[in-house]
Amino acid sequence: MILILAGITTFLSIGRREYPEFTIRTAKVFAAYPGRTTVQVEQEVTEVLEQKIREMPEVKEILSTSESGLSILSVEITDDYSGAELENLWTDMRDKIDDAELPQGAAVVGVNDDFGDTYPYIYAVSGDGYTPKELYDVAEDLRDLVLDLEGVGKVSIHGDLQERIYLEYSTSKFAAYGFTTGFVQGKLRDQNVAISSGEADFGNHRLKINTLGEFKSIEELSDYQISRTGDAVSVRIADRFEITRDYEDPPETLSHFNGERVVCVAVSMKDGEVVSKVGDTLEEGIARFQQTLPIGLEIERMFFQPIYVDASVANFFVNLGQAFFFVILVMLLFSGWRLAVIVGLLVPSVCLFCFALMPTFGVELEMMSIAALIIALGILVDNAVVVCEQILNRLNEGQNRKDAVVNSIKGLMIPLLAGSGTTIAAFAVIATAEGSAAEFTFSLFAVVSLSLIGSWLLSMTIIALFCYNFLKP
Repeated sequence: MILILAGITTFLSIGRREYPEFTIRTAKVFAAYPGRTTVQVEQEVTEVLEQKIREMPEVKEILSTSESGLSILSVEITDDYSGAELENLWTDMRDKIDDAELPQGAAVVGVNDDFGDTYPYIYAVSGDGYTPKELYDVAEDLRDLVLDLEGVGKVSIHGDLQERIYLEYSTSKFAAYGFTTGFVQGKLRDQNVAISSGEADFGNHRLKINTLGEFKSIEELSDYQISRTGDAVSVRIADRFEITRDYEDPPETLSHFNGERVVCVAVSMKDGEVVSKVGDTLEEGIARFQQTLPIGLEIERMFFQPIYVDASVANFFVNLGQAFFFVILVMLLFSGWRLAVIVGLLVPSVCLFCFALMPTFGVELEMMSIAALIIALGILVDNAVVVCEQILNRLNEGQNRKDAVVNSIKGLMIPLLAGSGTTIAAFAVIATAEGSAAEFTFSLFAVVSLSLIGSWLLSMTIIALFCYNFLKP
């Protein structure tokens, strides 16, 4: 009863996901060097960053790409380091990058080491007649709501179009005034900033002074005047440019669903959560949020992982039922109904044994662990069959029940354990390997091992007890 209750309780609460977790030991480094050729970027930025990062002994490989004005480095850490240690390694790498002596005008614009997040739930925000800005605002409100729900980890928005201010001009007229594109860009960039202008004492207080030059509206930008050094006459921006507000073109990212442009809201769950439970919570929260939206705005599911996880679990129970049925059928045909029932009971008992102990080894219910259970169904009955046959043979020889059971267990305990250990050893390569592939398949080794150990343990105890009470010569 304890085994049954522990197994059922753990099965209902154990974390569930489609794929097992594994560590991605790669980070991307992006550095900008505007206006420089590919060769200059390679020699002055890429090589400098590579040499600095290679000072870390933990680095396994660096792959770099140099483009005009842009350097991209992919840094891979050796397999010796676990996911818990990577955060400190990435911090060390950032410190190394900060110490790199880059040329004037070059700068590291980003370090991305967040490749391990998965999003089991993706929703599409759409609305006929609504602007991309309006869809993005709804997506932001949805993100704020979802982040407050139980079990939710991160929420990210994809496919949103950023607004831009475009200045269009006539090339011939522009050149007549002696202006260049770089000159105008520099003037606008220098003006559109907020900088510190020092500090001032006011009585007992010291206040910081910031100079605000940012453009607050298109009108402010239109009225801004520029002039070349030494010129007495300045030119108003609106007199030489056609100013429009629009969305970035071409866009960096686009999201479509059912042929319609949408904004995607991707949701991840916290470690150890049940994907279907978090999914139910999300569905309830989004349903309430949908009721507050104007007519025409819709939130639809693009991807919902609980559907696939539930299908995998259901498929496992189908396989479990088939295994139970065929074990009973074969044993019934060749050994009688008593032996068939006793051996058949081992199948669900071992599964419950595995469910009860899987969290101890950090194993969740996912693709690899379910596959391991299905594999184990074909081999876990061997121990019970051997024990039952041995006890039945001793009973047929005239031994009393107690002696038949005790002598059978004593004679089979070590051989059956050795046999199970041999099979476990075949899967041990997975546990002793290093790297992401080993992490991905570890649950295969863990669940098969638990199944065989559980089969041996239950065959030595519960199956033997059932044989004592129910088997007849």
